[in-house]
Amino acid sequence: MSRRNGRNGFDLATWRQVAPTLDARTWGAAYDRFFRDALQRSPQWRKWEKTGEIGLNERQGVIWEKIRRRGGSFLDVGCGPGFLTGALLAHGKDAWGCDCSIEAIRFAQKSTVTGADHYFKADLFELPDKQYDTVTCMELLEHLVDPEKALRRLWDLVAPNGVLFVSMPKRINDFNLEHLHEFDDARVQAMLASVCEAGEERFPASCSQIQTQEGTTNWLLSVEKRPLDLRFLMVSGATSEAVQANDIAGDGRIKTGVFNWQRLFRGYAVAVAAMPEDLSQFDVIHCQLSGTNFDAPRQIRKRLGVGSDTKLVVNLDYALEFWFMYPPYPELLLEQLRYADYIMSVEPHAARVIAEFTGRPVYVIPHPADVDAISALSTPARTRQEALVILHRDMADYLPYWMLKGSGLKTRVIGRLSPVSNATGSAIDYPAMLYDYLHEGYLGGEVVVGIMAKSMLAVDCYSHHVCGRSQIELAALGVPSVGHPNVWAQQECFPDLTVAQGDVLGARRLILRLTQDPEWYDQIAKQAQERVRFFDYDHARTRYLTMLGRIEGDSRPVLPEGIEEVRLAPVSSMEPGEGALADSPYDLVGEPAL
Repeated sequence: MSRRNGRNGFDLATWRQVAPTLDARTWGAAYDRFFRDALQRSPQWRKWEKTGEIGLNERQGVIWEKIRRRGGSFLDVGCGPGFLTGALLAHGKDAWGCDCSIEAIRFAQKSTVTGADHYFKADLFELPDKQYDTVTCMELLEHLVDPEKALRRLWDLVAPNGVLFVSMPKRINDFNLEHLHEFDDARVQAMLASVCEAGEERFPASCSQIQTQEGTTNWLLSVEKRPLDLRFLMVSGATSEAVQANDIAGDGRIKTGVFNWQRLFRGYAVAVAAMPEDLSQFDVIHCQLSGTNFDAPRQIRKRLGVGSDTKLVVNLDYALEFWFMYPPYPELLLEQLRYADYIMSVEPHAARVIAEFTGRPVYVIPHPADVDAISALSTPARTRQEALVILHRDMADYLPYWMLKGSGLKTRVIGRLSPVSNATGSAIDYPAMLYDYLHEGYLGGEVVVGIMAKSMLAVDCYSHHVCGRSQIELAALGVPSVGHPNVWAQQECFPDLTVAQGDVLGARRLILRLTQDPEWYDQIAKQAQERVRFFDYDHARTRYLTMLGRIEGDSRPVLPEGIEEVRLAPVSSMEPGEGALADSPYDLVGEPAL
C-alpha cells in the first residue's frame, strides 16, 4: 500500500472501500500504523508516555464524570493509549482496557503508573463472554464495518444491572478518513432500540450530544441492563431544572432529593413548555409542582384526556410554610391538585393538610436517597473535629451558637446567611460574628456531603416542615444531628437527638454528651445508619410502585378525616367548561369532614 502525503502507510483514499474486505490480521496491522501516526500528532499521548500524567480530553472527561463513582468491574473497549483505563486504575478501580492494535496496548502498558497487566490485545468479537459492571467504548463504532452488530456485542459484555456507555462522532470528515460511518438521529435511535427494546424486556437508555471545542459533534449513548419499572417522565418548571435532573440521572452524582426519581426509574425530565406531544407513551408523568410550572397539571390532563392509562402524579415542591410561593389565591392550588391521579407528599405533616382540604388520599413518599453512595464517603469518627451548623431561610442563625456553647468544637457554617437589620438600619451578619468558618453561596451536593463527612456532629434548627435531605445524608455518614421534630428525617434517624423548637438547653446537653461519651456517640451513629435505610432507593421504589398499584407493599395513604378506606378507580369523566377538572380517581368509603 502506498503512503499518502506521508501520513501513514495505507492509502486512506481507498480505505473506506477496501476495509470491509480485509482479514483481522491486516486490519490489526492497519490500526497499528494508525496508532503510530496518531501518537506523532498527539502531545497529550507523548506527555503520558514520558511523565505518566493522564490528561483526559473533552469526551473522555464527560464519560469520566459518569463512571467515576461506580463500583464493580470496568472494561474500556478500543482503549487506544489507555487514558480512561489508567484514570480508573489510579482511583483504585478494577478496570481493564483492550484494543485490536498491539501498538496501542504496548504503549498503554509502558505508560501506565499501575496495572500494566490490565491492558490486553483483543478484537471486540474475540473477547470472551465475561461480563463487566461498566463497559465503555469511545470513538470506535465509526471505524467498524458493522456498528450495529458491534453495539449488540458490547451489550452482551454488560453484567446485569450494569451500564454501557458509547460515544461516536455524528459526521465523518476528510481528516479522519479511517472513519467508515456517520450517524444521524434516526440511525442512533434504531441502534439504541436494537439493544434496549430487544425481546420482552425494556431497558433504560439515554442519548445526548457533546459539542467539542474542536467543533465536532459526538453522540453519547448509555444503556442500563436493568429492566424498566416505568416509562417515567418528570415535568419541571425551568429548562435548567430539567437539564440538571437528566444529568444527575446519568452520571451518578450525589444530590439527595427529587431528581433521584429520574435515576431510580431511568426516566427523563422536560420543562413544561417542552413536553412531548404524545404523553401516552409514558406510564407515569410526575409533576413537581412549583411556582414556575403551576399550571402544568391542567395542561397535562388536557393532553391526556379522560380514561388515560398514563397516570399523573403531582407532588408539591414547597414546604407548607412556603406555599405563599404559589399563586396568591389558595383555591387555585386545590384546583390544580384535582387534575392528578395521585397526590404525594415527601413528609406527613403536609400530607395531612393536603388530604383534609382536597378530600383526597395523599401518599407520603420521601424522595429517594442514594444511601449506599453517601455511606461510602464516611470518615472514621475519631478523626472528626468540627461542628457543622446548617442554616436556612427562617432567621434562626444565632440559635446553634448557644447550643454549641461550651462544647469546645470549631464551627463551620453551610446554608443561607441572613443579615438582620437592627434599629440603626445597618445589617448584622450573625454567622460571620458567631462561627469560625463560613461557606457562602450555593454548594453542590457532593461538596456538602464531603463537609458533612468530616464533621463530628451537626446542628440544624430549621423550623419548617420538611423531609430533611441534610439529615438523611448525615445519617448515612454516621454523623449525629441535633434538630427539631418538624424535620421528618431528624425524627426517623436521630430520635434521641430531637428536641422541641427553642429548647436550647436540651440541645446543649445532648451536644455535650456527644463530645464526652464516645460509646454513646457510636451508638447514635450506628442507629442512624440503620434507620436511614427507610429513605433509600429500594424503599422509595416500593412506595412509589405501591401507590400506583403495581406491587403489593405496606405504603398506605393519609386519608381525609371521615374516610375509612380508599379504592383506586380510574379517571373516567371530566367536568365541562374551561379547564375540565378531572373527577377523583378514587372511590372513597365514608364522608369527608369538610
